[in-house]
Amino acid sequence: MKQRPAGFDEAMLVDALRDDWGIAADELEYLALGFGGHHWRAAAAGAAWFLTVNDIHEIDQLQPAFAAARWLEVSAGMEFVVGPRPARTGELVQPLGRRFALSVYPWLDQVQPMHDPDGVLTAGLLKRLHAVALPRGLARTEDFILPRRRQLEMVLADTDAAWDGGPYGPAARAVAREYGAGIRKLLQLYDRLVELTPREEWVITHGEPYGANLLSDERHKLYLVDWDSALYAPRERDLWGAAADRISAHGIRPGGRRAGNALVPSLVCVGGAGAVSGAVSRSTSGRRQRRAVVGECAPVSADGRDLARVH
Repeated sequence: MKQRPAGFDEAMLVDALRDDWGIAADELEYLALGFGGHHWRAAAAGAAWFLTVNDIHEIDQLQPAFAAARWLEVSAGMEFVVGPRPARTGELVQPLGRRFALSVYPWLDQVQPMHDPDGVLTAGLLKRLHAVALPRGLARTEDFILPRRRQLEMVLADTDAAWDGGPYGPAARAVAREYGAGIRKLLQLYDRLVELTPREEWVITHGEPYGANLLSDERHKLYLVDWDSALYAPRERDLWGAAADRISAHGIRPGGRRAGNALVPSLVCVGGAGAVSGAVSRSTSGRRQRRAVVGECAPVSADGRDLARVH
């Protein structure tokens, strides 16, 4: 997101801020950061706001996610949650022209990505977040649907024909032919893991509680930003990413390997001085046996029989 969207008229931002949020912005600065939406800093009368512009087709996903973030921040009093500010209509994201959607956040001064190599601070935030009883129906629920899976399976089934629709067709076909069997096995493993995933005790999850989404200011106050993908889901949805971040901080690549390019089972690692506890589940005669682990890595076997779960 290093450049503004093609054909984007920044006057739309000024008009929307004035009409929908009552903000008479006299300064706009484009911020070349992030991977999803486009961002600006808006200023007016000594105050500042952080603006995010997404594709209009994302608005149905954003509305419930932002509603969850707003409830956590306002109703649950979770001071580290930074959700969007409602427009005059009460909506947290508003259409912006025909192609875009706008959300408005408070500007955070003097913040930087939180340094948390041992996962203690992250574990504390996630423990609090996952303990909240969010009103049912406020956020969407994880459905485990893989985006564009049908297209992928169609591609894997069509490697005998020539792929001559463009300059990369033959090379892409060669890759699909060579790795197709392995990809199908991974899809089967994914389906098996979905079947094994318990449906009870799901919680509200952030989705990406690591990296640049965890911030701290000069007073060491913590902030969790970017709630676009908040969902009801198993708590592992947050924990695996935080674990990978922690592993990377110690020089180990996610997956537990320092070298090699093979797709290998992941490791679920949790630290945080016991703030989050872990369990490895095994299926034995229809019963699930659990052993607690804290600050360890639990491997997941290639056949999915050993399902690493973190609580």
